[in-house]
Amino acid sequence: MNDFFCEAKKLIEESENIFILPSNNILNNAFGSCLALFYTLRKLNKKVNLLAEKIPEKFYFLTNLPYSSDFVISIDSSEKEISEIRYKKTKKTLQLYLVVKKGVLSEKDIYLNTPESSNFALVEPKDLSVFYQSSTSYEQNLLITLGIQSLRALTLLKKNFLQDAEIFSENPILNIDNHPLNENFGKVNLVKTDSFTLAEILTEFTKSIDQTLFDKSISTCLLSDIITSTQNFQNPKTNLKTLETASFLIKTGAELQKIYQELSLTHNTEKIKSFSQVQFLGHILKKLNLDEKKKLIWISLNNQDFKKSKTNSKDLGWVVKELKIHFGDAFSFLILWESYYNSKPLIKGLIYSPKSNLINTILKNFKGISETKKAIFFISDKNLNSAEKKVLKILA
Repeated sequence: MNDFFCEAKKLIEESENIFILPSNNILNNAFGSCLALFYTLRKLNKKVNLLAEKIPEKFYFLTNLPYSSDFVISIDSSEKEISEIRYKKTKKTLQLYLVVKKGVLSEKDIYLNTPESSNFALVEPKDLSVFYQSSTSYEQNLLITLGIQSLRALTLLKKNFLQDAEIFSENPILNIDNHPLNENFGKVNLVKTDSFTLAEILTEFTKSIDQTLFDKSISTCLLSDIITSTQNFQNPKTNLKTLETASFLIKTGAELQKIYQELSLTHNTEKIKSFSQVQFLGHILKKLNLDEKKKLIWISLNNQDFKKSKTNSKDLGWVVKELKIHFGDAFSFLILWESYYNSKPLIKGLIYSPKSNLINTILKNFKGISETKKAIFFISDKNLNSAEKKVLKILA
């Protein structure tokens, strides 16, 4: 395990109360990563506060909450001790009973607010609990910053939430960022400039803690960061690691289709032409295999992969173009899929490669036709897995 990951993991293990403070840029463009870290820490049984002045509306779907209908009751208990809370529900009213063990609770200590208020620090998005901004009763053992590059920027952000910003300076900081200008101001600095998105760092870090932490919610939140940060994988800076991370997240439950639907991205790009292709891209990323040493990427598709996404083998040309954009001409691409010839099942293959010897090797062993840098071939095998093994053995 990476030494930095070990140190970060130790900080979290030693902390009971944790605050997450994202930069405004991260909050507005990569809120999914913030929420994924929140959910992950909650699964580790930590008391977590995500400080967010306002959740960007486009990311509401990640919380799975009807924000407009929720109402919050906040109580300033900084100088009081509430020992018991109970309620009584009648036909017309809901009565709350608070037993105060220490101090006096008055009307001025109770605030009624809606979650959309910009003056709150969000806590537990699933339950939509919040702390009132002016409260200084925050008790934390660890502050995690996301996308904050310097102590000066951190100080300015802290003052947005607490009048006494020095309350944060008494405890360690875990600094997570991918920006090359980060000043490494934390006790532990997870600053990885080779990661195009924050989600890549958090995915790698979460894997180092416990890979079983990933679930549909956490993976979807992280994938939403990758989708927005890479402009649907079309940003030229999108690299191999980014796509590998996306593939892993889809395998662990991320809902690619939901992200595209909710962010209204399905028909807003030139390369992704239809919702069917979005579904198909999900299957492709989920099944993508890579041998970086051999510079080979291969994918095996069954009939269900086409049926579920309402696509067919004609869409494979689009797939190869997408892979070439992101991986470049240094890689060879192999796609195998279930098909029929004269009503008999067989396996078809498509290989694109800058290496003419690979294409020649394929055509020496299987019937097929070649074009510039690619070939389409046939394998007399009904089983996709065994056909894949035959081809990979030949290309070894």
